[in-house]
Amino acid sequence: CRKKLCGCLDGLFHIYNRTVSGEDSFKVPAEDSLHLVEALSMVVTELPLEDAKRALEALCIPVISPLQEAINQGPESLSKRPSRQLTVHIDRFAYIFRYVKHPQVVADAIQRLWPIFKAIFDV
Repeated sequence: CRKKLCGCLDGLFHIYNRTVSGEDSFKVPAEDSLHLVEALSMVVTELPLEDAKRALEALCIPVISPLQEAINQGPESLSKRPSRQLTVHIDRFAYIFRYVKHPQVVADAIQRLWPIFKAIFDV
């Protein structure tokens, strides 16, 4: 099934972006969104390496954006946020990094995103 879905990535990413951002009628509970993150991560695993790099980036953008926005508001604002507002996104990253089976692609993404993770974990 994963291999067959590789040809549908544009549509899948459209649904993914709307679901993760909670846009319109695509608002789903955070736990349910993790299933979508897991499934799309498994599809990314079936892609050739170069395509997987781009797809992983597309997976990470809607997840990192709210974290970056929280950091940009400053440490005081960040520390006052309910932890669930941050952990929902961190959980999504855990699923992405767990289910995308391209180790170097995942390692590169973690290295690139580490300053954001560090800023959140240091609060």
